[in-house]
Amino acid sequence: MGGIAQRADEALEQGYDLVSVGKGYLVEPTWATKALNNETCTEFADVNQQKELTIPSPLWDIMDYMIVDSAAEAVKHQCIKELQNVKIEFEPGEYTAYGVGHNGKLPVTVTFSEDKILDIVVDSSNESDGIANPAFERIPQQILDNQSLNIDVISGASASSQAVIDGVSNAVDLTGKINSPPCPVKLTT
Repeated sequence: MGGIAQRADEALEQGYDLVSVGKGYLVEPTWATKALNNETCTEFADVNQQKELTIPSPLWDIMDYMIVDSAAEAVKHQCIKELQNVKIEFEPGEYTAYGVGHNGKLPVTVTFSEDKILDIVVDSSNESDGIANPAFERIPQQILDNQSLNIDVISGASASSQAVIDGVSNAVDLTGKINSPPCPVKLTT
């Protein structure tokens, strides 16, 4: 058992008197039966299942966080798998590229060795001081620590986080040496 059913059991074990399942039934009409039989319950609907699940369009439109394009996800997964075997090479140097912040272009200067991101400096001087500040500090550090753009954005500062990630990604493109297999979908973080 996993997912929604497991979380419901955990809530009951913690002393909750009642657990209600609503969203689970939208994408898995036989949720209760599957949960009782310890079967895996679907947590996401495929983009092509609206009619099969008999979900009206107004509801379907607000369920976007519960809908996936399974075919596109499979292609993306295959591309990521192929990328894991690619030797990363950069043209060493310092490159300035841009993401788009709340107040326009966000300059990001990235220093590369032949095979590593060495430093990331975000010029946030045109951005409003406040909630986005952690994104300008933590996102570059996470990229450096993991040597990857596949990191989570900071809740409450997702646009600023994505601007930093996009700036570093654009700087990688400027090095002109990254080897990657052709992928029919854009890989996003």
